[in-house]
Amino acid sequence: MKQLFFAAITLLACVPIMAAPKLEQRNIGKPSFSFSSDRTNRDVIVHVVPWFPPNTGNRVADSTDPSKNHWTLAADETDETRRIERHLLRMQQAGIDVVALDVMVRNGWKKGHAPELAIWHGGQTKKWLDAMKRVAPEMRFCLQIDRAGGLPPSVEVWAPAIKALEETYAKHPNYYRINGKPVLLSFFLNERTPDQVLESIRKESNSDFFFVGNIVENPEKELGPFTRSVINLPRMQQAVRIFDAIDLCPLGAHKSWLENSCEQLIPLLRKENKPLFLGVGTGYYRRGTAFIEPAWNYMHTLWMIAMQEQADHVIIWTWNDVDEDHDIFPSTLKQDAVLDLMSLYIQWYKTGTYPELTSDRIFLSWPVCDGGRRTVGGGEHPTWPNMNYFAWMTELAELEIPGIGKVSLQEGLNVGQIGKCSPGLPKEFLLRHGNRIVAQGSVGPAMVHSTEEQPENMKYYWRELVLDEKTASKQK
Repeated sequence: MKQLFFAAITLLACVPIMAAPKLEQRNIGKPSFSFSSDRTNRDVIVHVVPWFPPNTGNRVADSTDPSKNHWTLAADETDETRRIERHLLRMQQAGIDVVALDVMVRNGWKKGHAPELAIWHGGQTKKWLDAMKRVAPEMRFCLQIDRAGGLPPSVEVWAPAIKALEETYAKHPNYYRINGKPVLLSFFLNERTPDQVLESIRKESNSDFFFVGNIVENPEKELGPFTRSVINLPRMQQAVRIFDAIDLCPLGAHKSWLENSCEQLIPLLRKENKPLFLGVGTGYYRRGTAFIEPAWNYMHTLWMIAMQEQADHVIIWTWNDVDEDHDIFPSTLKQDAVLDLMSLYIQWYKTGTYPELTSDRIFLSWPVCDGGRRTVGGGEHPTWPNMNYFAWMTELAELEIPGIGKVSLQEGLNVGQIGKCSPGLPKEFLLRHGNRIVAQGSVGPAMVHSTEEQPENMKYYWRELVLDEKTASKQK
């Protein structure tokens, strides 16, 4: 028996112990970026989906029920026109220059039909343009063709539809232009649309648009847990040839794919002297389509690439969306946190200099509930359910979220993960300078337990900690 006991111990000793993934933590500091004045104008564009009538009825997301639609227009404003006006004013306040209005081609529309009827939601689009004229006349807009309309794109429908969009909108005094041409963004670049179709659509539309192709997801991507990291270089080369500029869109792509794509794409664009549009976002959830962890390294990495590579434009995805959790406007789950965080990066991107801060700014994100989040390939994301932080600090400090973890913060920007969240947490925070507590308070709503499996349809809370009312005490 003793021999069997020792044999069992020996066998267990040979079994590898799976260590928990190490928390990612990084001190960025306060780097500056030297921008060439002849390379970029650094305009910031925000993607807006105007065709969902926002906050219809009782469809505003409940903060404890992530299964409900998550409309993002201000819930406390009942008048839709005033809601749109508030959006535009908040966009301006954050440093956003251009609104990209998403449009869908109307099924069955044909050449010869009324040009203004080429898209489904012309009335809703007009409301945005009317509001811009009233409250933000210096802002600009462009159109963004959504691939969901008339998928897959056909030359017969899409070429005349693009011409109709030009005839209807491009002469508007607020239309955004590059090199004198009206800008048209496109969701076309994905594995469903062959290059020859893209090229024919562009040629036969006979439009004067400055056509930007959005690389939304990797053509011929490798499906599997947590990865979309295979680069299709020939298609990127074709895209650079067909379009006037390329936007590397973060929706549906993981950090590794985005980094690898930039390494391949940016030299191609610079060689052809074509602008780089770089997308940034907070993460993406959609049942059966994509799962992107809304971790710090997703959004922060892209902002850093935008500055290091002198991206000509940044597109923020997205302002108003439903059931996908990558919206940025003040909302039930995010309040003002994401927009206020974006505004710091926008200032950094436009000036090349780390923002001058007179007080600490700390932003947190954590999952709404603990139930069933799965990737397309199955399995759980390795960083789930970590709490993420963006800490813009004026001096050394230590941040603690009791029950979750603590992290040492340096002067400048710090990004990373504090620890894993669990139902009932977080509840409070402590910010210390040495052994002195300089700020403490409640974090926000706690993560809740969910008994329902809701794969790829989870939501995240975002909050900025309130550090104004500081309480000084000695830690015992």
